Amino acid sequence: MANKENNVQNDINQDYLAQMLLTMQEQTLICKQLLEKAVAMQSSGTDKSKKIDESSKKFSPKEIKELPYLKNCRIRYHRGVYEVRYRKHGVEKYFTHKTLTGAKEKARAYLANVNNTLAEILGQPITKNTKASINSAEFCEYWLQNYKARKIKPVSFKAMMSRYKNHLEPVLKKFTLKNLSAPVLQKIFDNVSTKNAEELRTILNGMFEYAIASGLIDRSPMPVIIIKKHERQIGERLSKEQERNLLDAVKGTEIETTVKLFLYTGARPSELKTITFDWQNGTFTLLNSKLKSYQKETSRTIPIFPTLYSMRDEIENATIVNEAYISKYFWSRNMGFQVKSLRHTFTSKCKEQGVLPELVNFWTGHTPGKDTSARIYTHFEMDFQKNEAKKVVY
Repeated sequence: MANKENNVQNDINQDYLAQMLLTMQEQTLICKQLLEKAVAMQSSGTDKSKKIDESSKKFSPKEIKELPYLKNCRIRYHRGVYEVRYRKHGVEKYFTHKTLTGAKEKARAYLANVNNTLAEILGQPITKNTKASINSAEFCEYWLQNYKARKIKPVSFKAMMSRYKNHLEPVLKKFTLKNLSAPVLQKIFDNVSTKNAEELRTILNGMFEYAIASGLIDRSPMPVIIIKKHERQIGERLSKEQERNLLDAVKGTEIETTVKLFLYTGARPSELKTITFDWQNGTFTLLNSKLKSYQKETSRTIPIFPTLYSMRDEIENATIVNEAYISKYFWSRNMGFQVKSLRHTFTSKCKEQGVLPELVNFWTGHTPGKDTSARIYTHFEMDFQKNEAKKVVY
């Protein structure tokens, strides 16, 4: 009787365990189904924490090319909608839509009609956001294009822009004006030549001065920057032996006449291209090249020196050769001097042979400096100049 009762109890226990196991399997299946449903909801966009592809967070290069201001937009999925945020120079706008295409279209519609340039921003009252958002590279280029370009000649501006692009822009574009620090700038100056350092100092000093005047920053970090002084190489004149060797070396070559004109007129390379001779009146004329951007184009008329008269046929049939070609010729033959040495030689010859210093300045196109009487009130008669020119004998 007892055994029979035990068997019944065991059957009951087994049935209970089997039922419990079945319940657990059903619960596991239900949990699995719920999890799959949650994943499906997230991928379909119904989950508010949805993430978007990294490639979709920015506009494509093609879109930016059509509308450049799009490069200042960022995209995210937030609180169940797509959001495009535009931020530039203190201006901040948000464009939202339930679809990514819709949000992008709203941003395009706004930016197609906005002229949010740096010039426009600077023309408005400066705000805290403006100060915090203006990029150093953008401001520096704005200053160069809109201010510095008006003060210097195109050729000088081109050289300045080249130095800016090579040495400053790669660093400045990483910083706003407000957080551009002295250690960052010091690293730039430590890694360039002394000549480039002087030019870059000119650019940065001007940029910071303009930024302070515009109310964007309070002070410039430049006073604490250590810049090695550039040691300028002063040109030398040719000795008599060097003159003879030079004339022998270029005799019969295409650069012969150009070299002689440099030596016998003292003209700058850019001026020699403009030389015109009036043999009847015994003068030649050069356009002045050493002028400020705001100065009008002027010329100077100079008496023909004795040595040039013997070259009349040669000069009339010659073509002026580029300075760079002559420099390469000198360098390849290890002559030990530069084209500017010919100008130094002419100037030295004039002064050695007793030509009035103020007249030498005029012939070579130099400004007399602070001597007001020489700079403004002195005008040499051509007869006097011709008499002085007779002293210049090679």
